[in-house]
Amino acid sequence: MSYSEDPHLSAPISVLMLAKNEGHRIARSLESLRWVGEVILLDNHSTDNTAAEANKFEHVKRFETDWLGYGETKRAGLRHAKYDWILWIDADEVVSPELREEILSLFSAQGPSEHAYDLPRCTNVAGVWIRHGGWYPDRIMRLFNKQFANFNSKVLHEGIELSAGSRIGHLKNDLLHYSYDSLDQFFSKMVLYGPLGAEQAFKDGKRFSLTDITLRPVWTFFKMYILKRGFLDGVMGFIVCFGSAFSTFIRYSHLYARSSEGRRR
Repeated sequence: MSYSEDPHLSAPISVLMLAKNEGHRIARSLESLRWVGEVILLDNHSTDNTAAEANKFEHVKRFETDWLGYGETKRAGLRHAKYDWILWIDADEVVSPELREEILSLFSAQGPSEHAYDLPRCTNVAGVWIRHGGWYPDRIMRLFNKQFANFNSKVLHEGIELSAGSRIGHLKNDLLHYSYDSLDQFFSKMVLYGPLGAEQAFKDGKRFSLTDITLRPVWTFFKMYILKRGFLDGVMGFIVCFGSAFSTFIRYSHLYARSSEGRRR
């Protein structure tokens, strides 16, 4: 009998999720994950009702954890996972019914044939689904066998690193990303990403140049709005593209400050 035919069967998957003060939305995410074997919730000392919401779900195992950075915290969290197969989900993401059935089908016969799978993610900004501007399909690797992969240690936009020779499969159904409930939240996040992106760039050996701060924001907007047809998402498409360009400006402003620290001493 397949997992999709019997809802009482759980797939041999450990979900890995980070959270801090996500009580207002984490239940929506956890509700979409009732079909997995367990959810490893790494709670960065939340002060809201995150723990109370998580405790409503029997398959959630909550661990209080210090913040080590996105990648490093997830790497540390893997030691709690019971299963080899890991599904990485954020507290503002929901597994669509179609994606759930697609993943369950991988485990219903011989098991997954690949070592990792990427999938499309669709982001919602203040009630609008963004499907252009380079934001969709936004394919990301989220399902993987931990015997063949691990998280990298990047400060921002952490991802999965596969061992040599690993095979990657491609899922077709969407992960739903309720990232920005309001425009205030969207612009706040764009401002937050700026210094994080600058820090990662500095660690990677990147240093400030005048063309970065003057031309890159303009290019970001042009690429997203024109070349990747962000205009097809209407007014919200313009807002998203402009906000992303502004975040680029903030990133290189912070890189300028970071690169200048040594010269000021």
